[in-house]
Amino acid sequence: MTDTTRLVVLARRPDGAPRPDDFRIETRPLPPLGESMVLVAARFIPVSPALRTRLDGNASFAPPLAPDDPIEGNGVGIVLASRSPDFAAGDWVSGNLGWREAHALPAAALRKLNVSRLAPELYAGILGSAGLTAYFGLTAYGDVKPNETVLISSAAGGVGSAAGQIAGILGARAIGIAGGAEKCTWLTGDLGFAGAIDHTREADLTAAIRGLCPDGIDIMFDNVGNALIDAVLPCMRMNGRVLLCGQVGDYNLAPGMRHGITQTGFVITRRLRLLGVASHAHHGEYDKAITRLGDWILQGRLKHREDMRDGLEALPTAFADLFAHSNRIGRIIARIH
Repeated sequence: MTDTTRLVVLARRPDGAPRPDDFRIETRPLPPLGESMVLVAARFIPVSPALRTRLDGNASFAPPLAPDDPIEGNGVGIVLASRSPDFAAGDWVSGNLGWREAHALPAAALRKLNVSRLAPELYAGILGSAGLTAYFGLTAYGDVKPNETVLISSAAGGVGSAAGQIAGILGARAIGIAGGAEKCTWLTGDLGFAGAIDHTREADLTAAIRGLCPDGIDIMFDNVGNALIDAVLPCMRMNGRVLLCGQVGDYNLAPGMRHGITQTGFVITRRLRLLGVASHAHHGEYDKAITRLGDWILQGRLKHREDMRDGLEALPTAFADLFAHSNRIGRIIARIH
């Protein structure tokens, strides 16, 4: 048992796209293991672009982070010691472990995982925030129906790739937007998307969408930001839903530099709904959703790919890679030994 841990802290606020040296690794004391506390060793830490919103001093789903603050975020780990009757050493759990090798947390902040059915690392990806965001986005917000057309941006990422497959499982037609031929081939081949658009090869994205979806789009599942939404709005059908899930294309821009949405006339004439997706608002439904996602995985209907990195040291570079327009596919996860 150790009384210290290594962790990643914010060294400085990023200026534009984040760089690995915006972070540093330190060793700090662990808090005492008080009553109803649990000591957890991190094993799998997913890397999410949504963290970027907190690094500029802006509040998002959680308060902003300041220089010298430890980086926060959900992770999967093993209980080392417990002063709670709800957890025992050896249990697999998920919670806000942060970017650190070990953490002492209140028992109420942790969720016990069933790893007898599916591997624990899946709870950092397809059974974690990526899969849950896709699932609740389409079911609770999009109300997806059979035979509808769903357009997904950043479709080769962890959330997008899950959303397209879930749409297909629920009887809809999924079209993905991704950057590069390899990603688009993965979407239409392994994942069963009905079509894919390589945005790096399209001068007119609106025309490309109309070419694949001549009857229009029922649901736009956006992970990119306003410029892309603006290009899609003319392609939306009556009573369509635009799901605002992520803004990876806008996170690194100052608010005044971000593209505005100019095509709002289509919101009126086609009775569109713009909905913000927040999977954590459905925390009470997680177990049911994870069971359903797990069934689809075991049936071979919901596939996943992880870009697995090794060690705490990998996290700063992994986070920078999210914004580097690389040929990355799937969810980036750091494996902590």
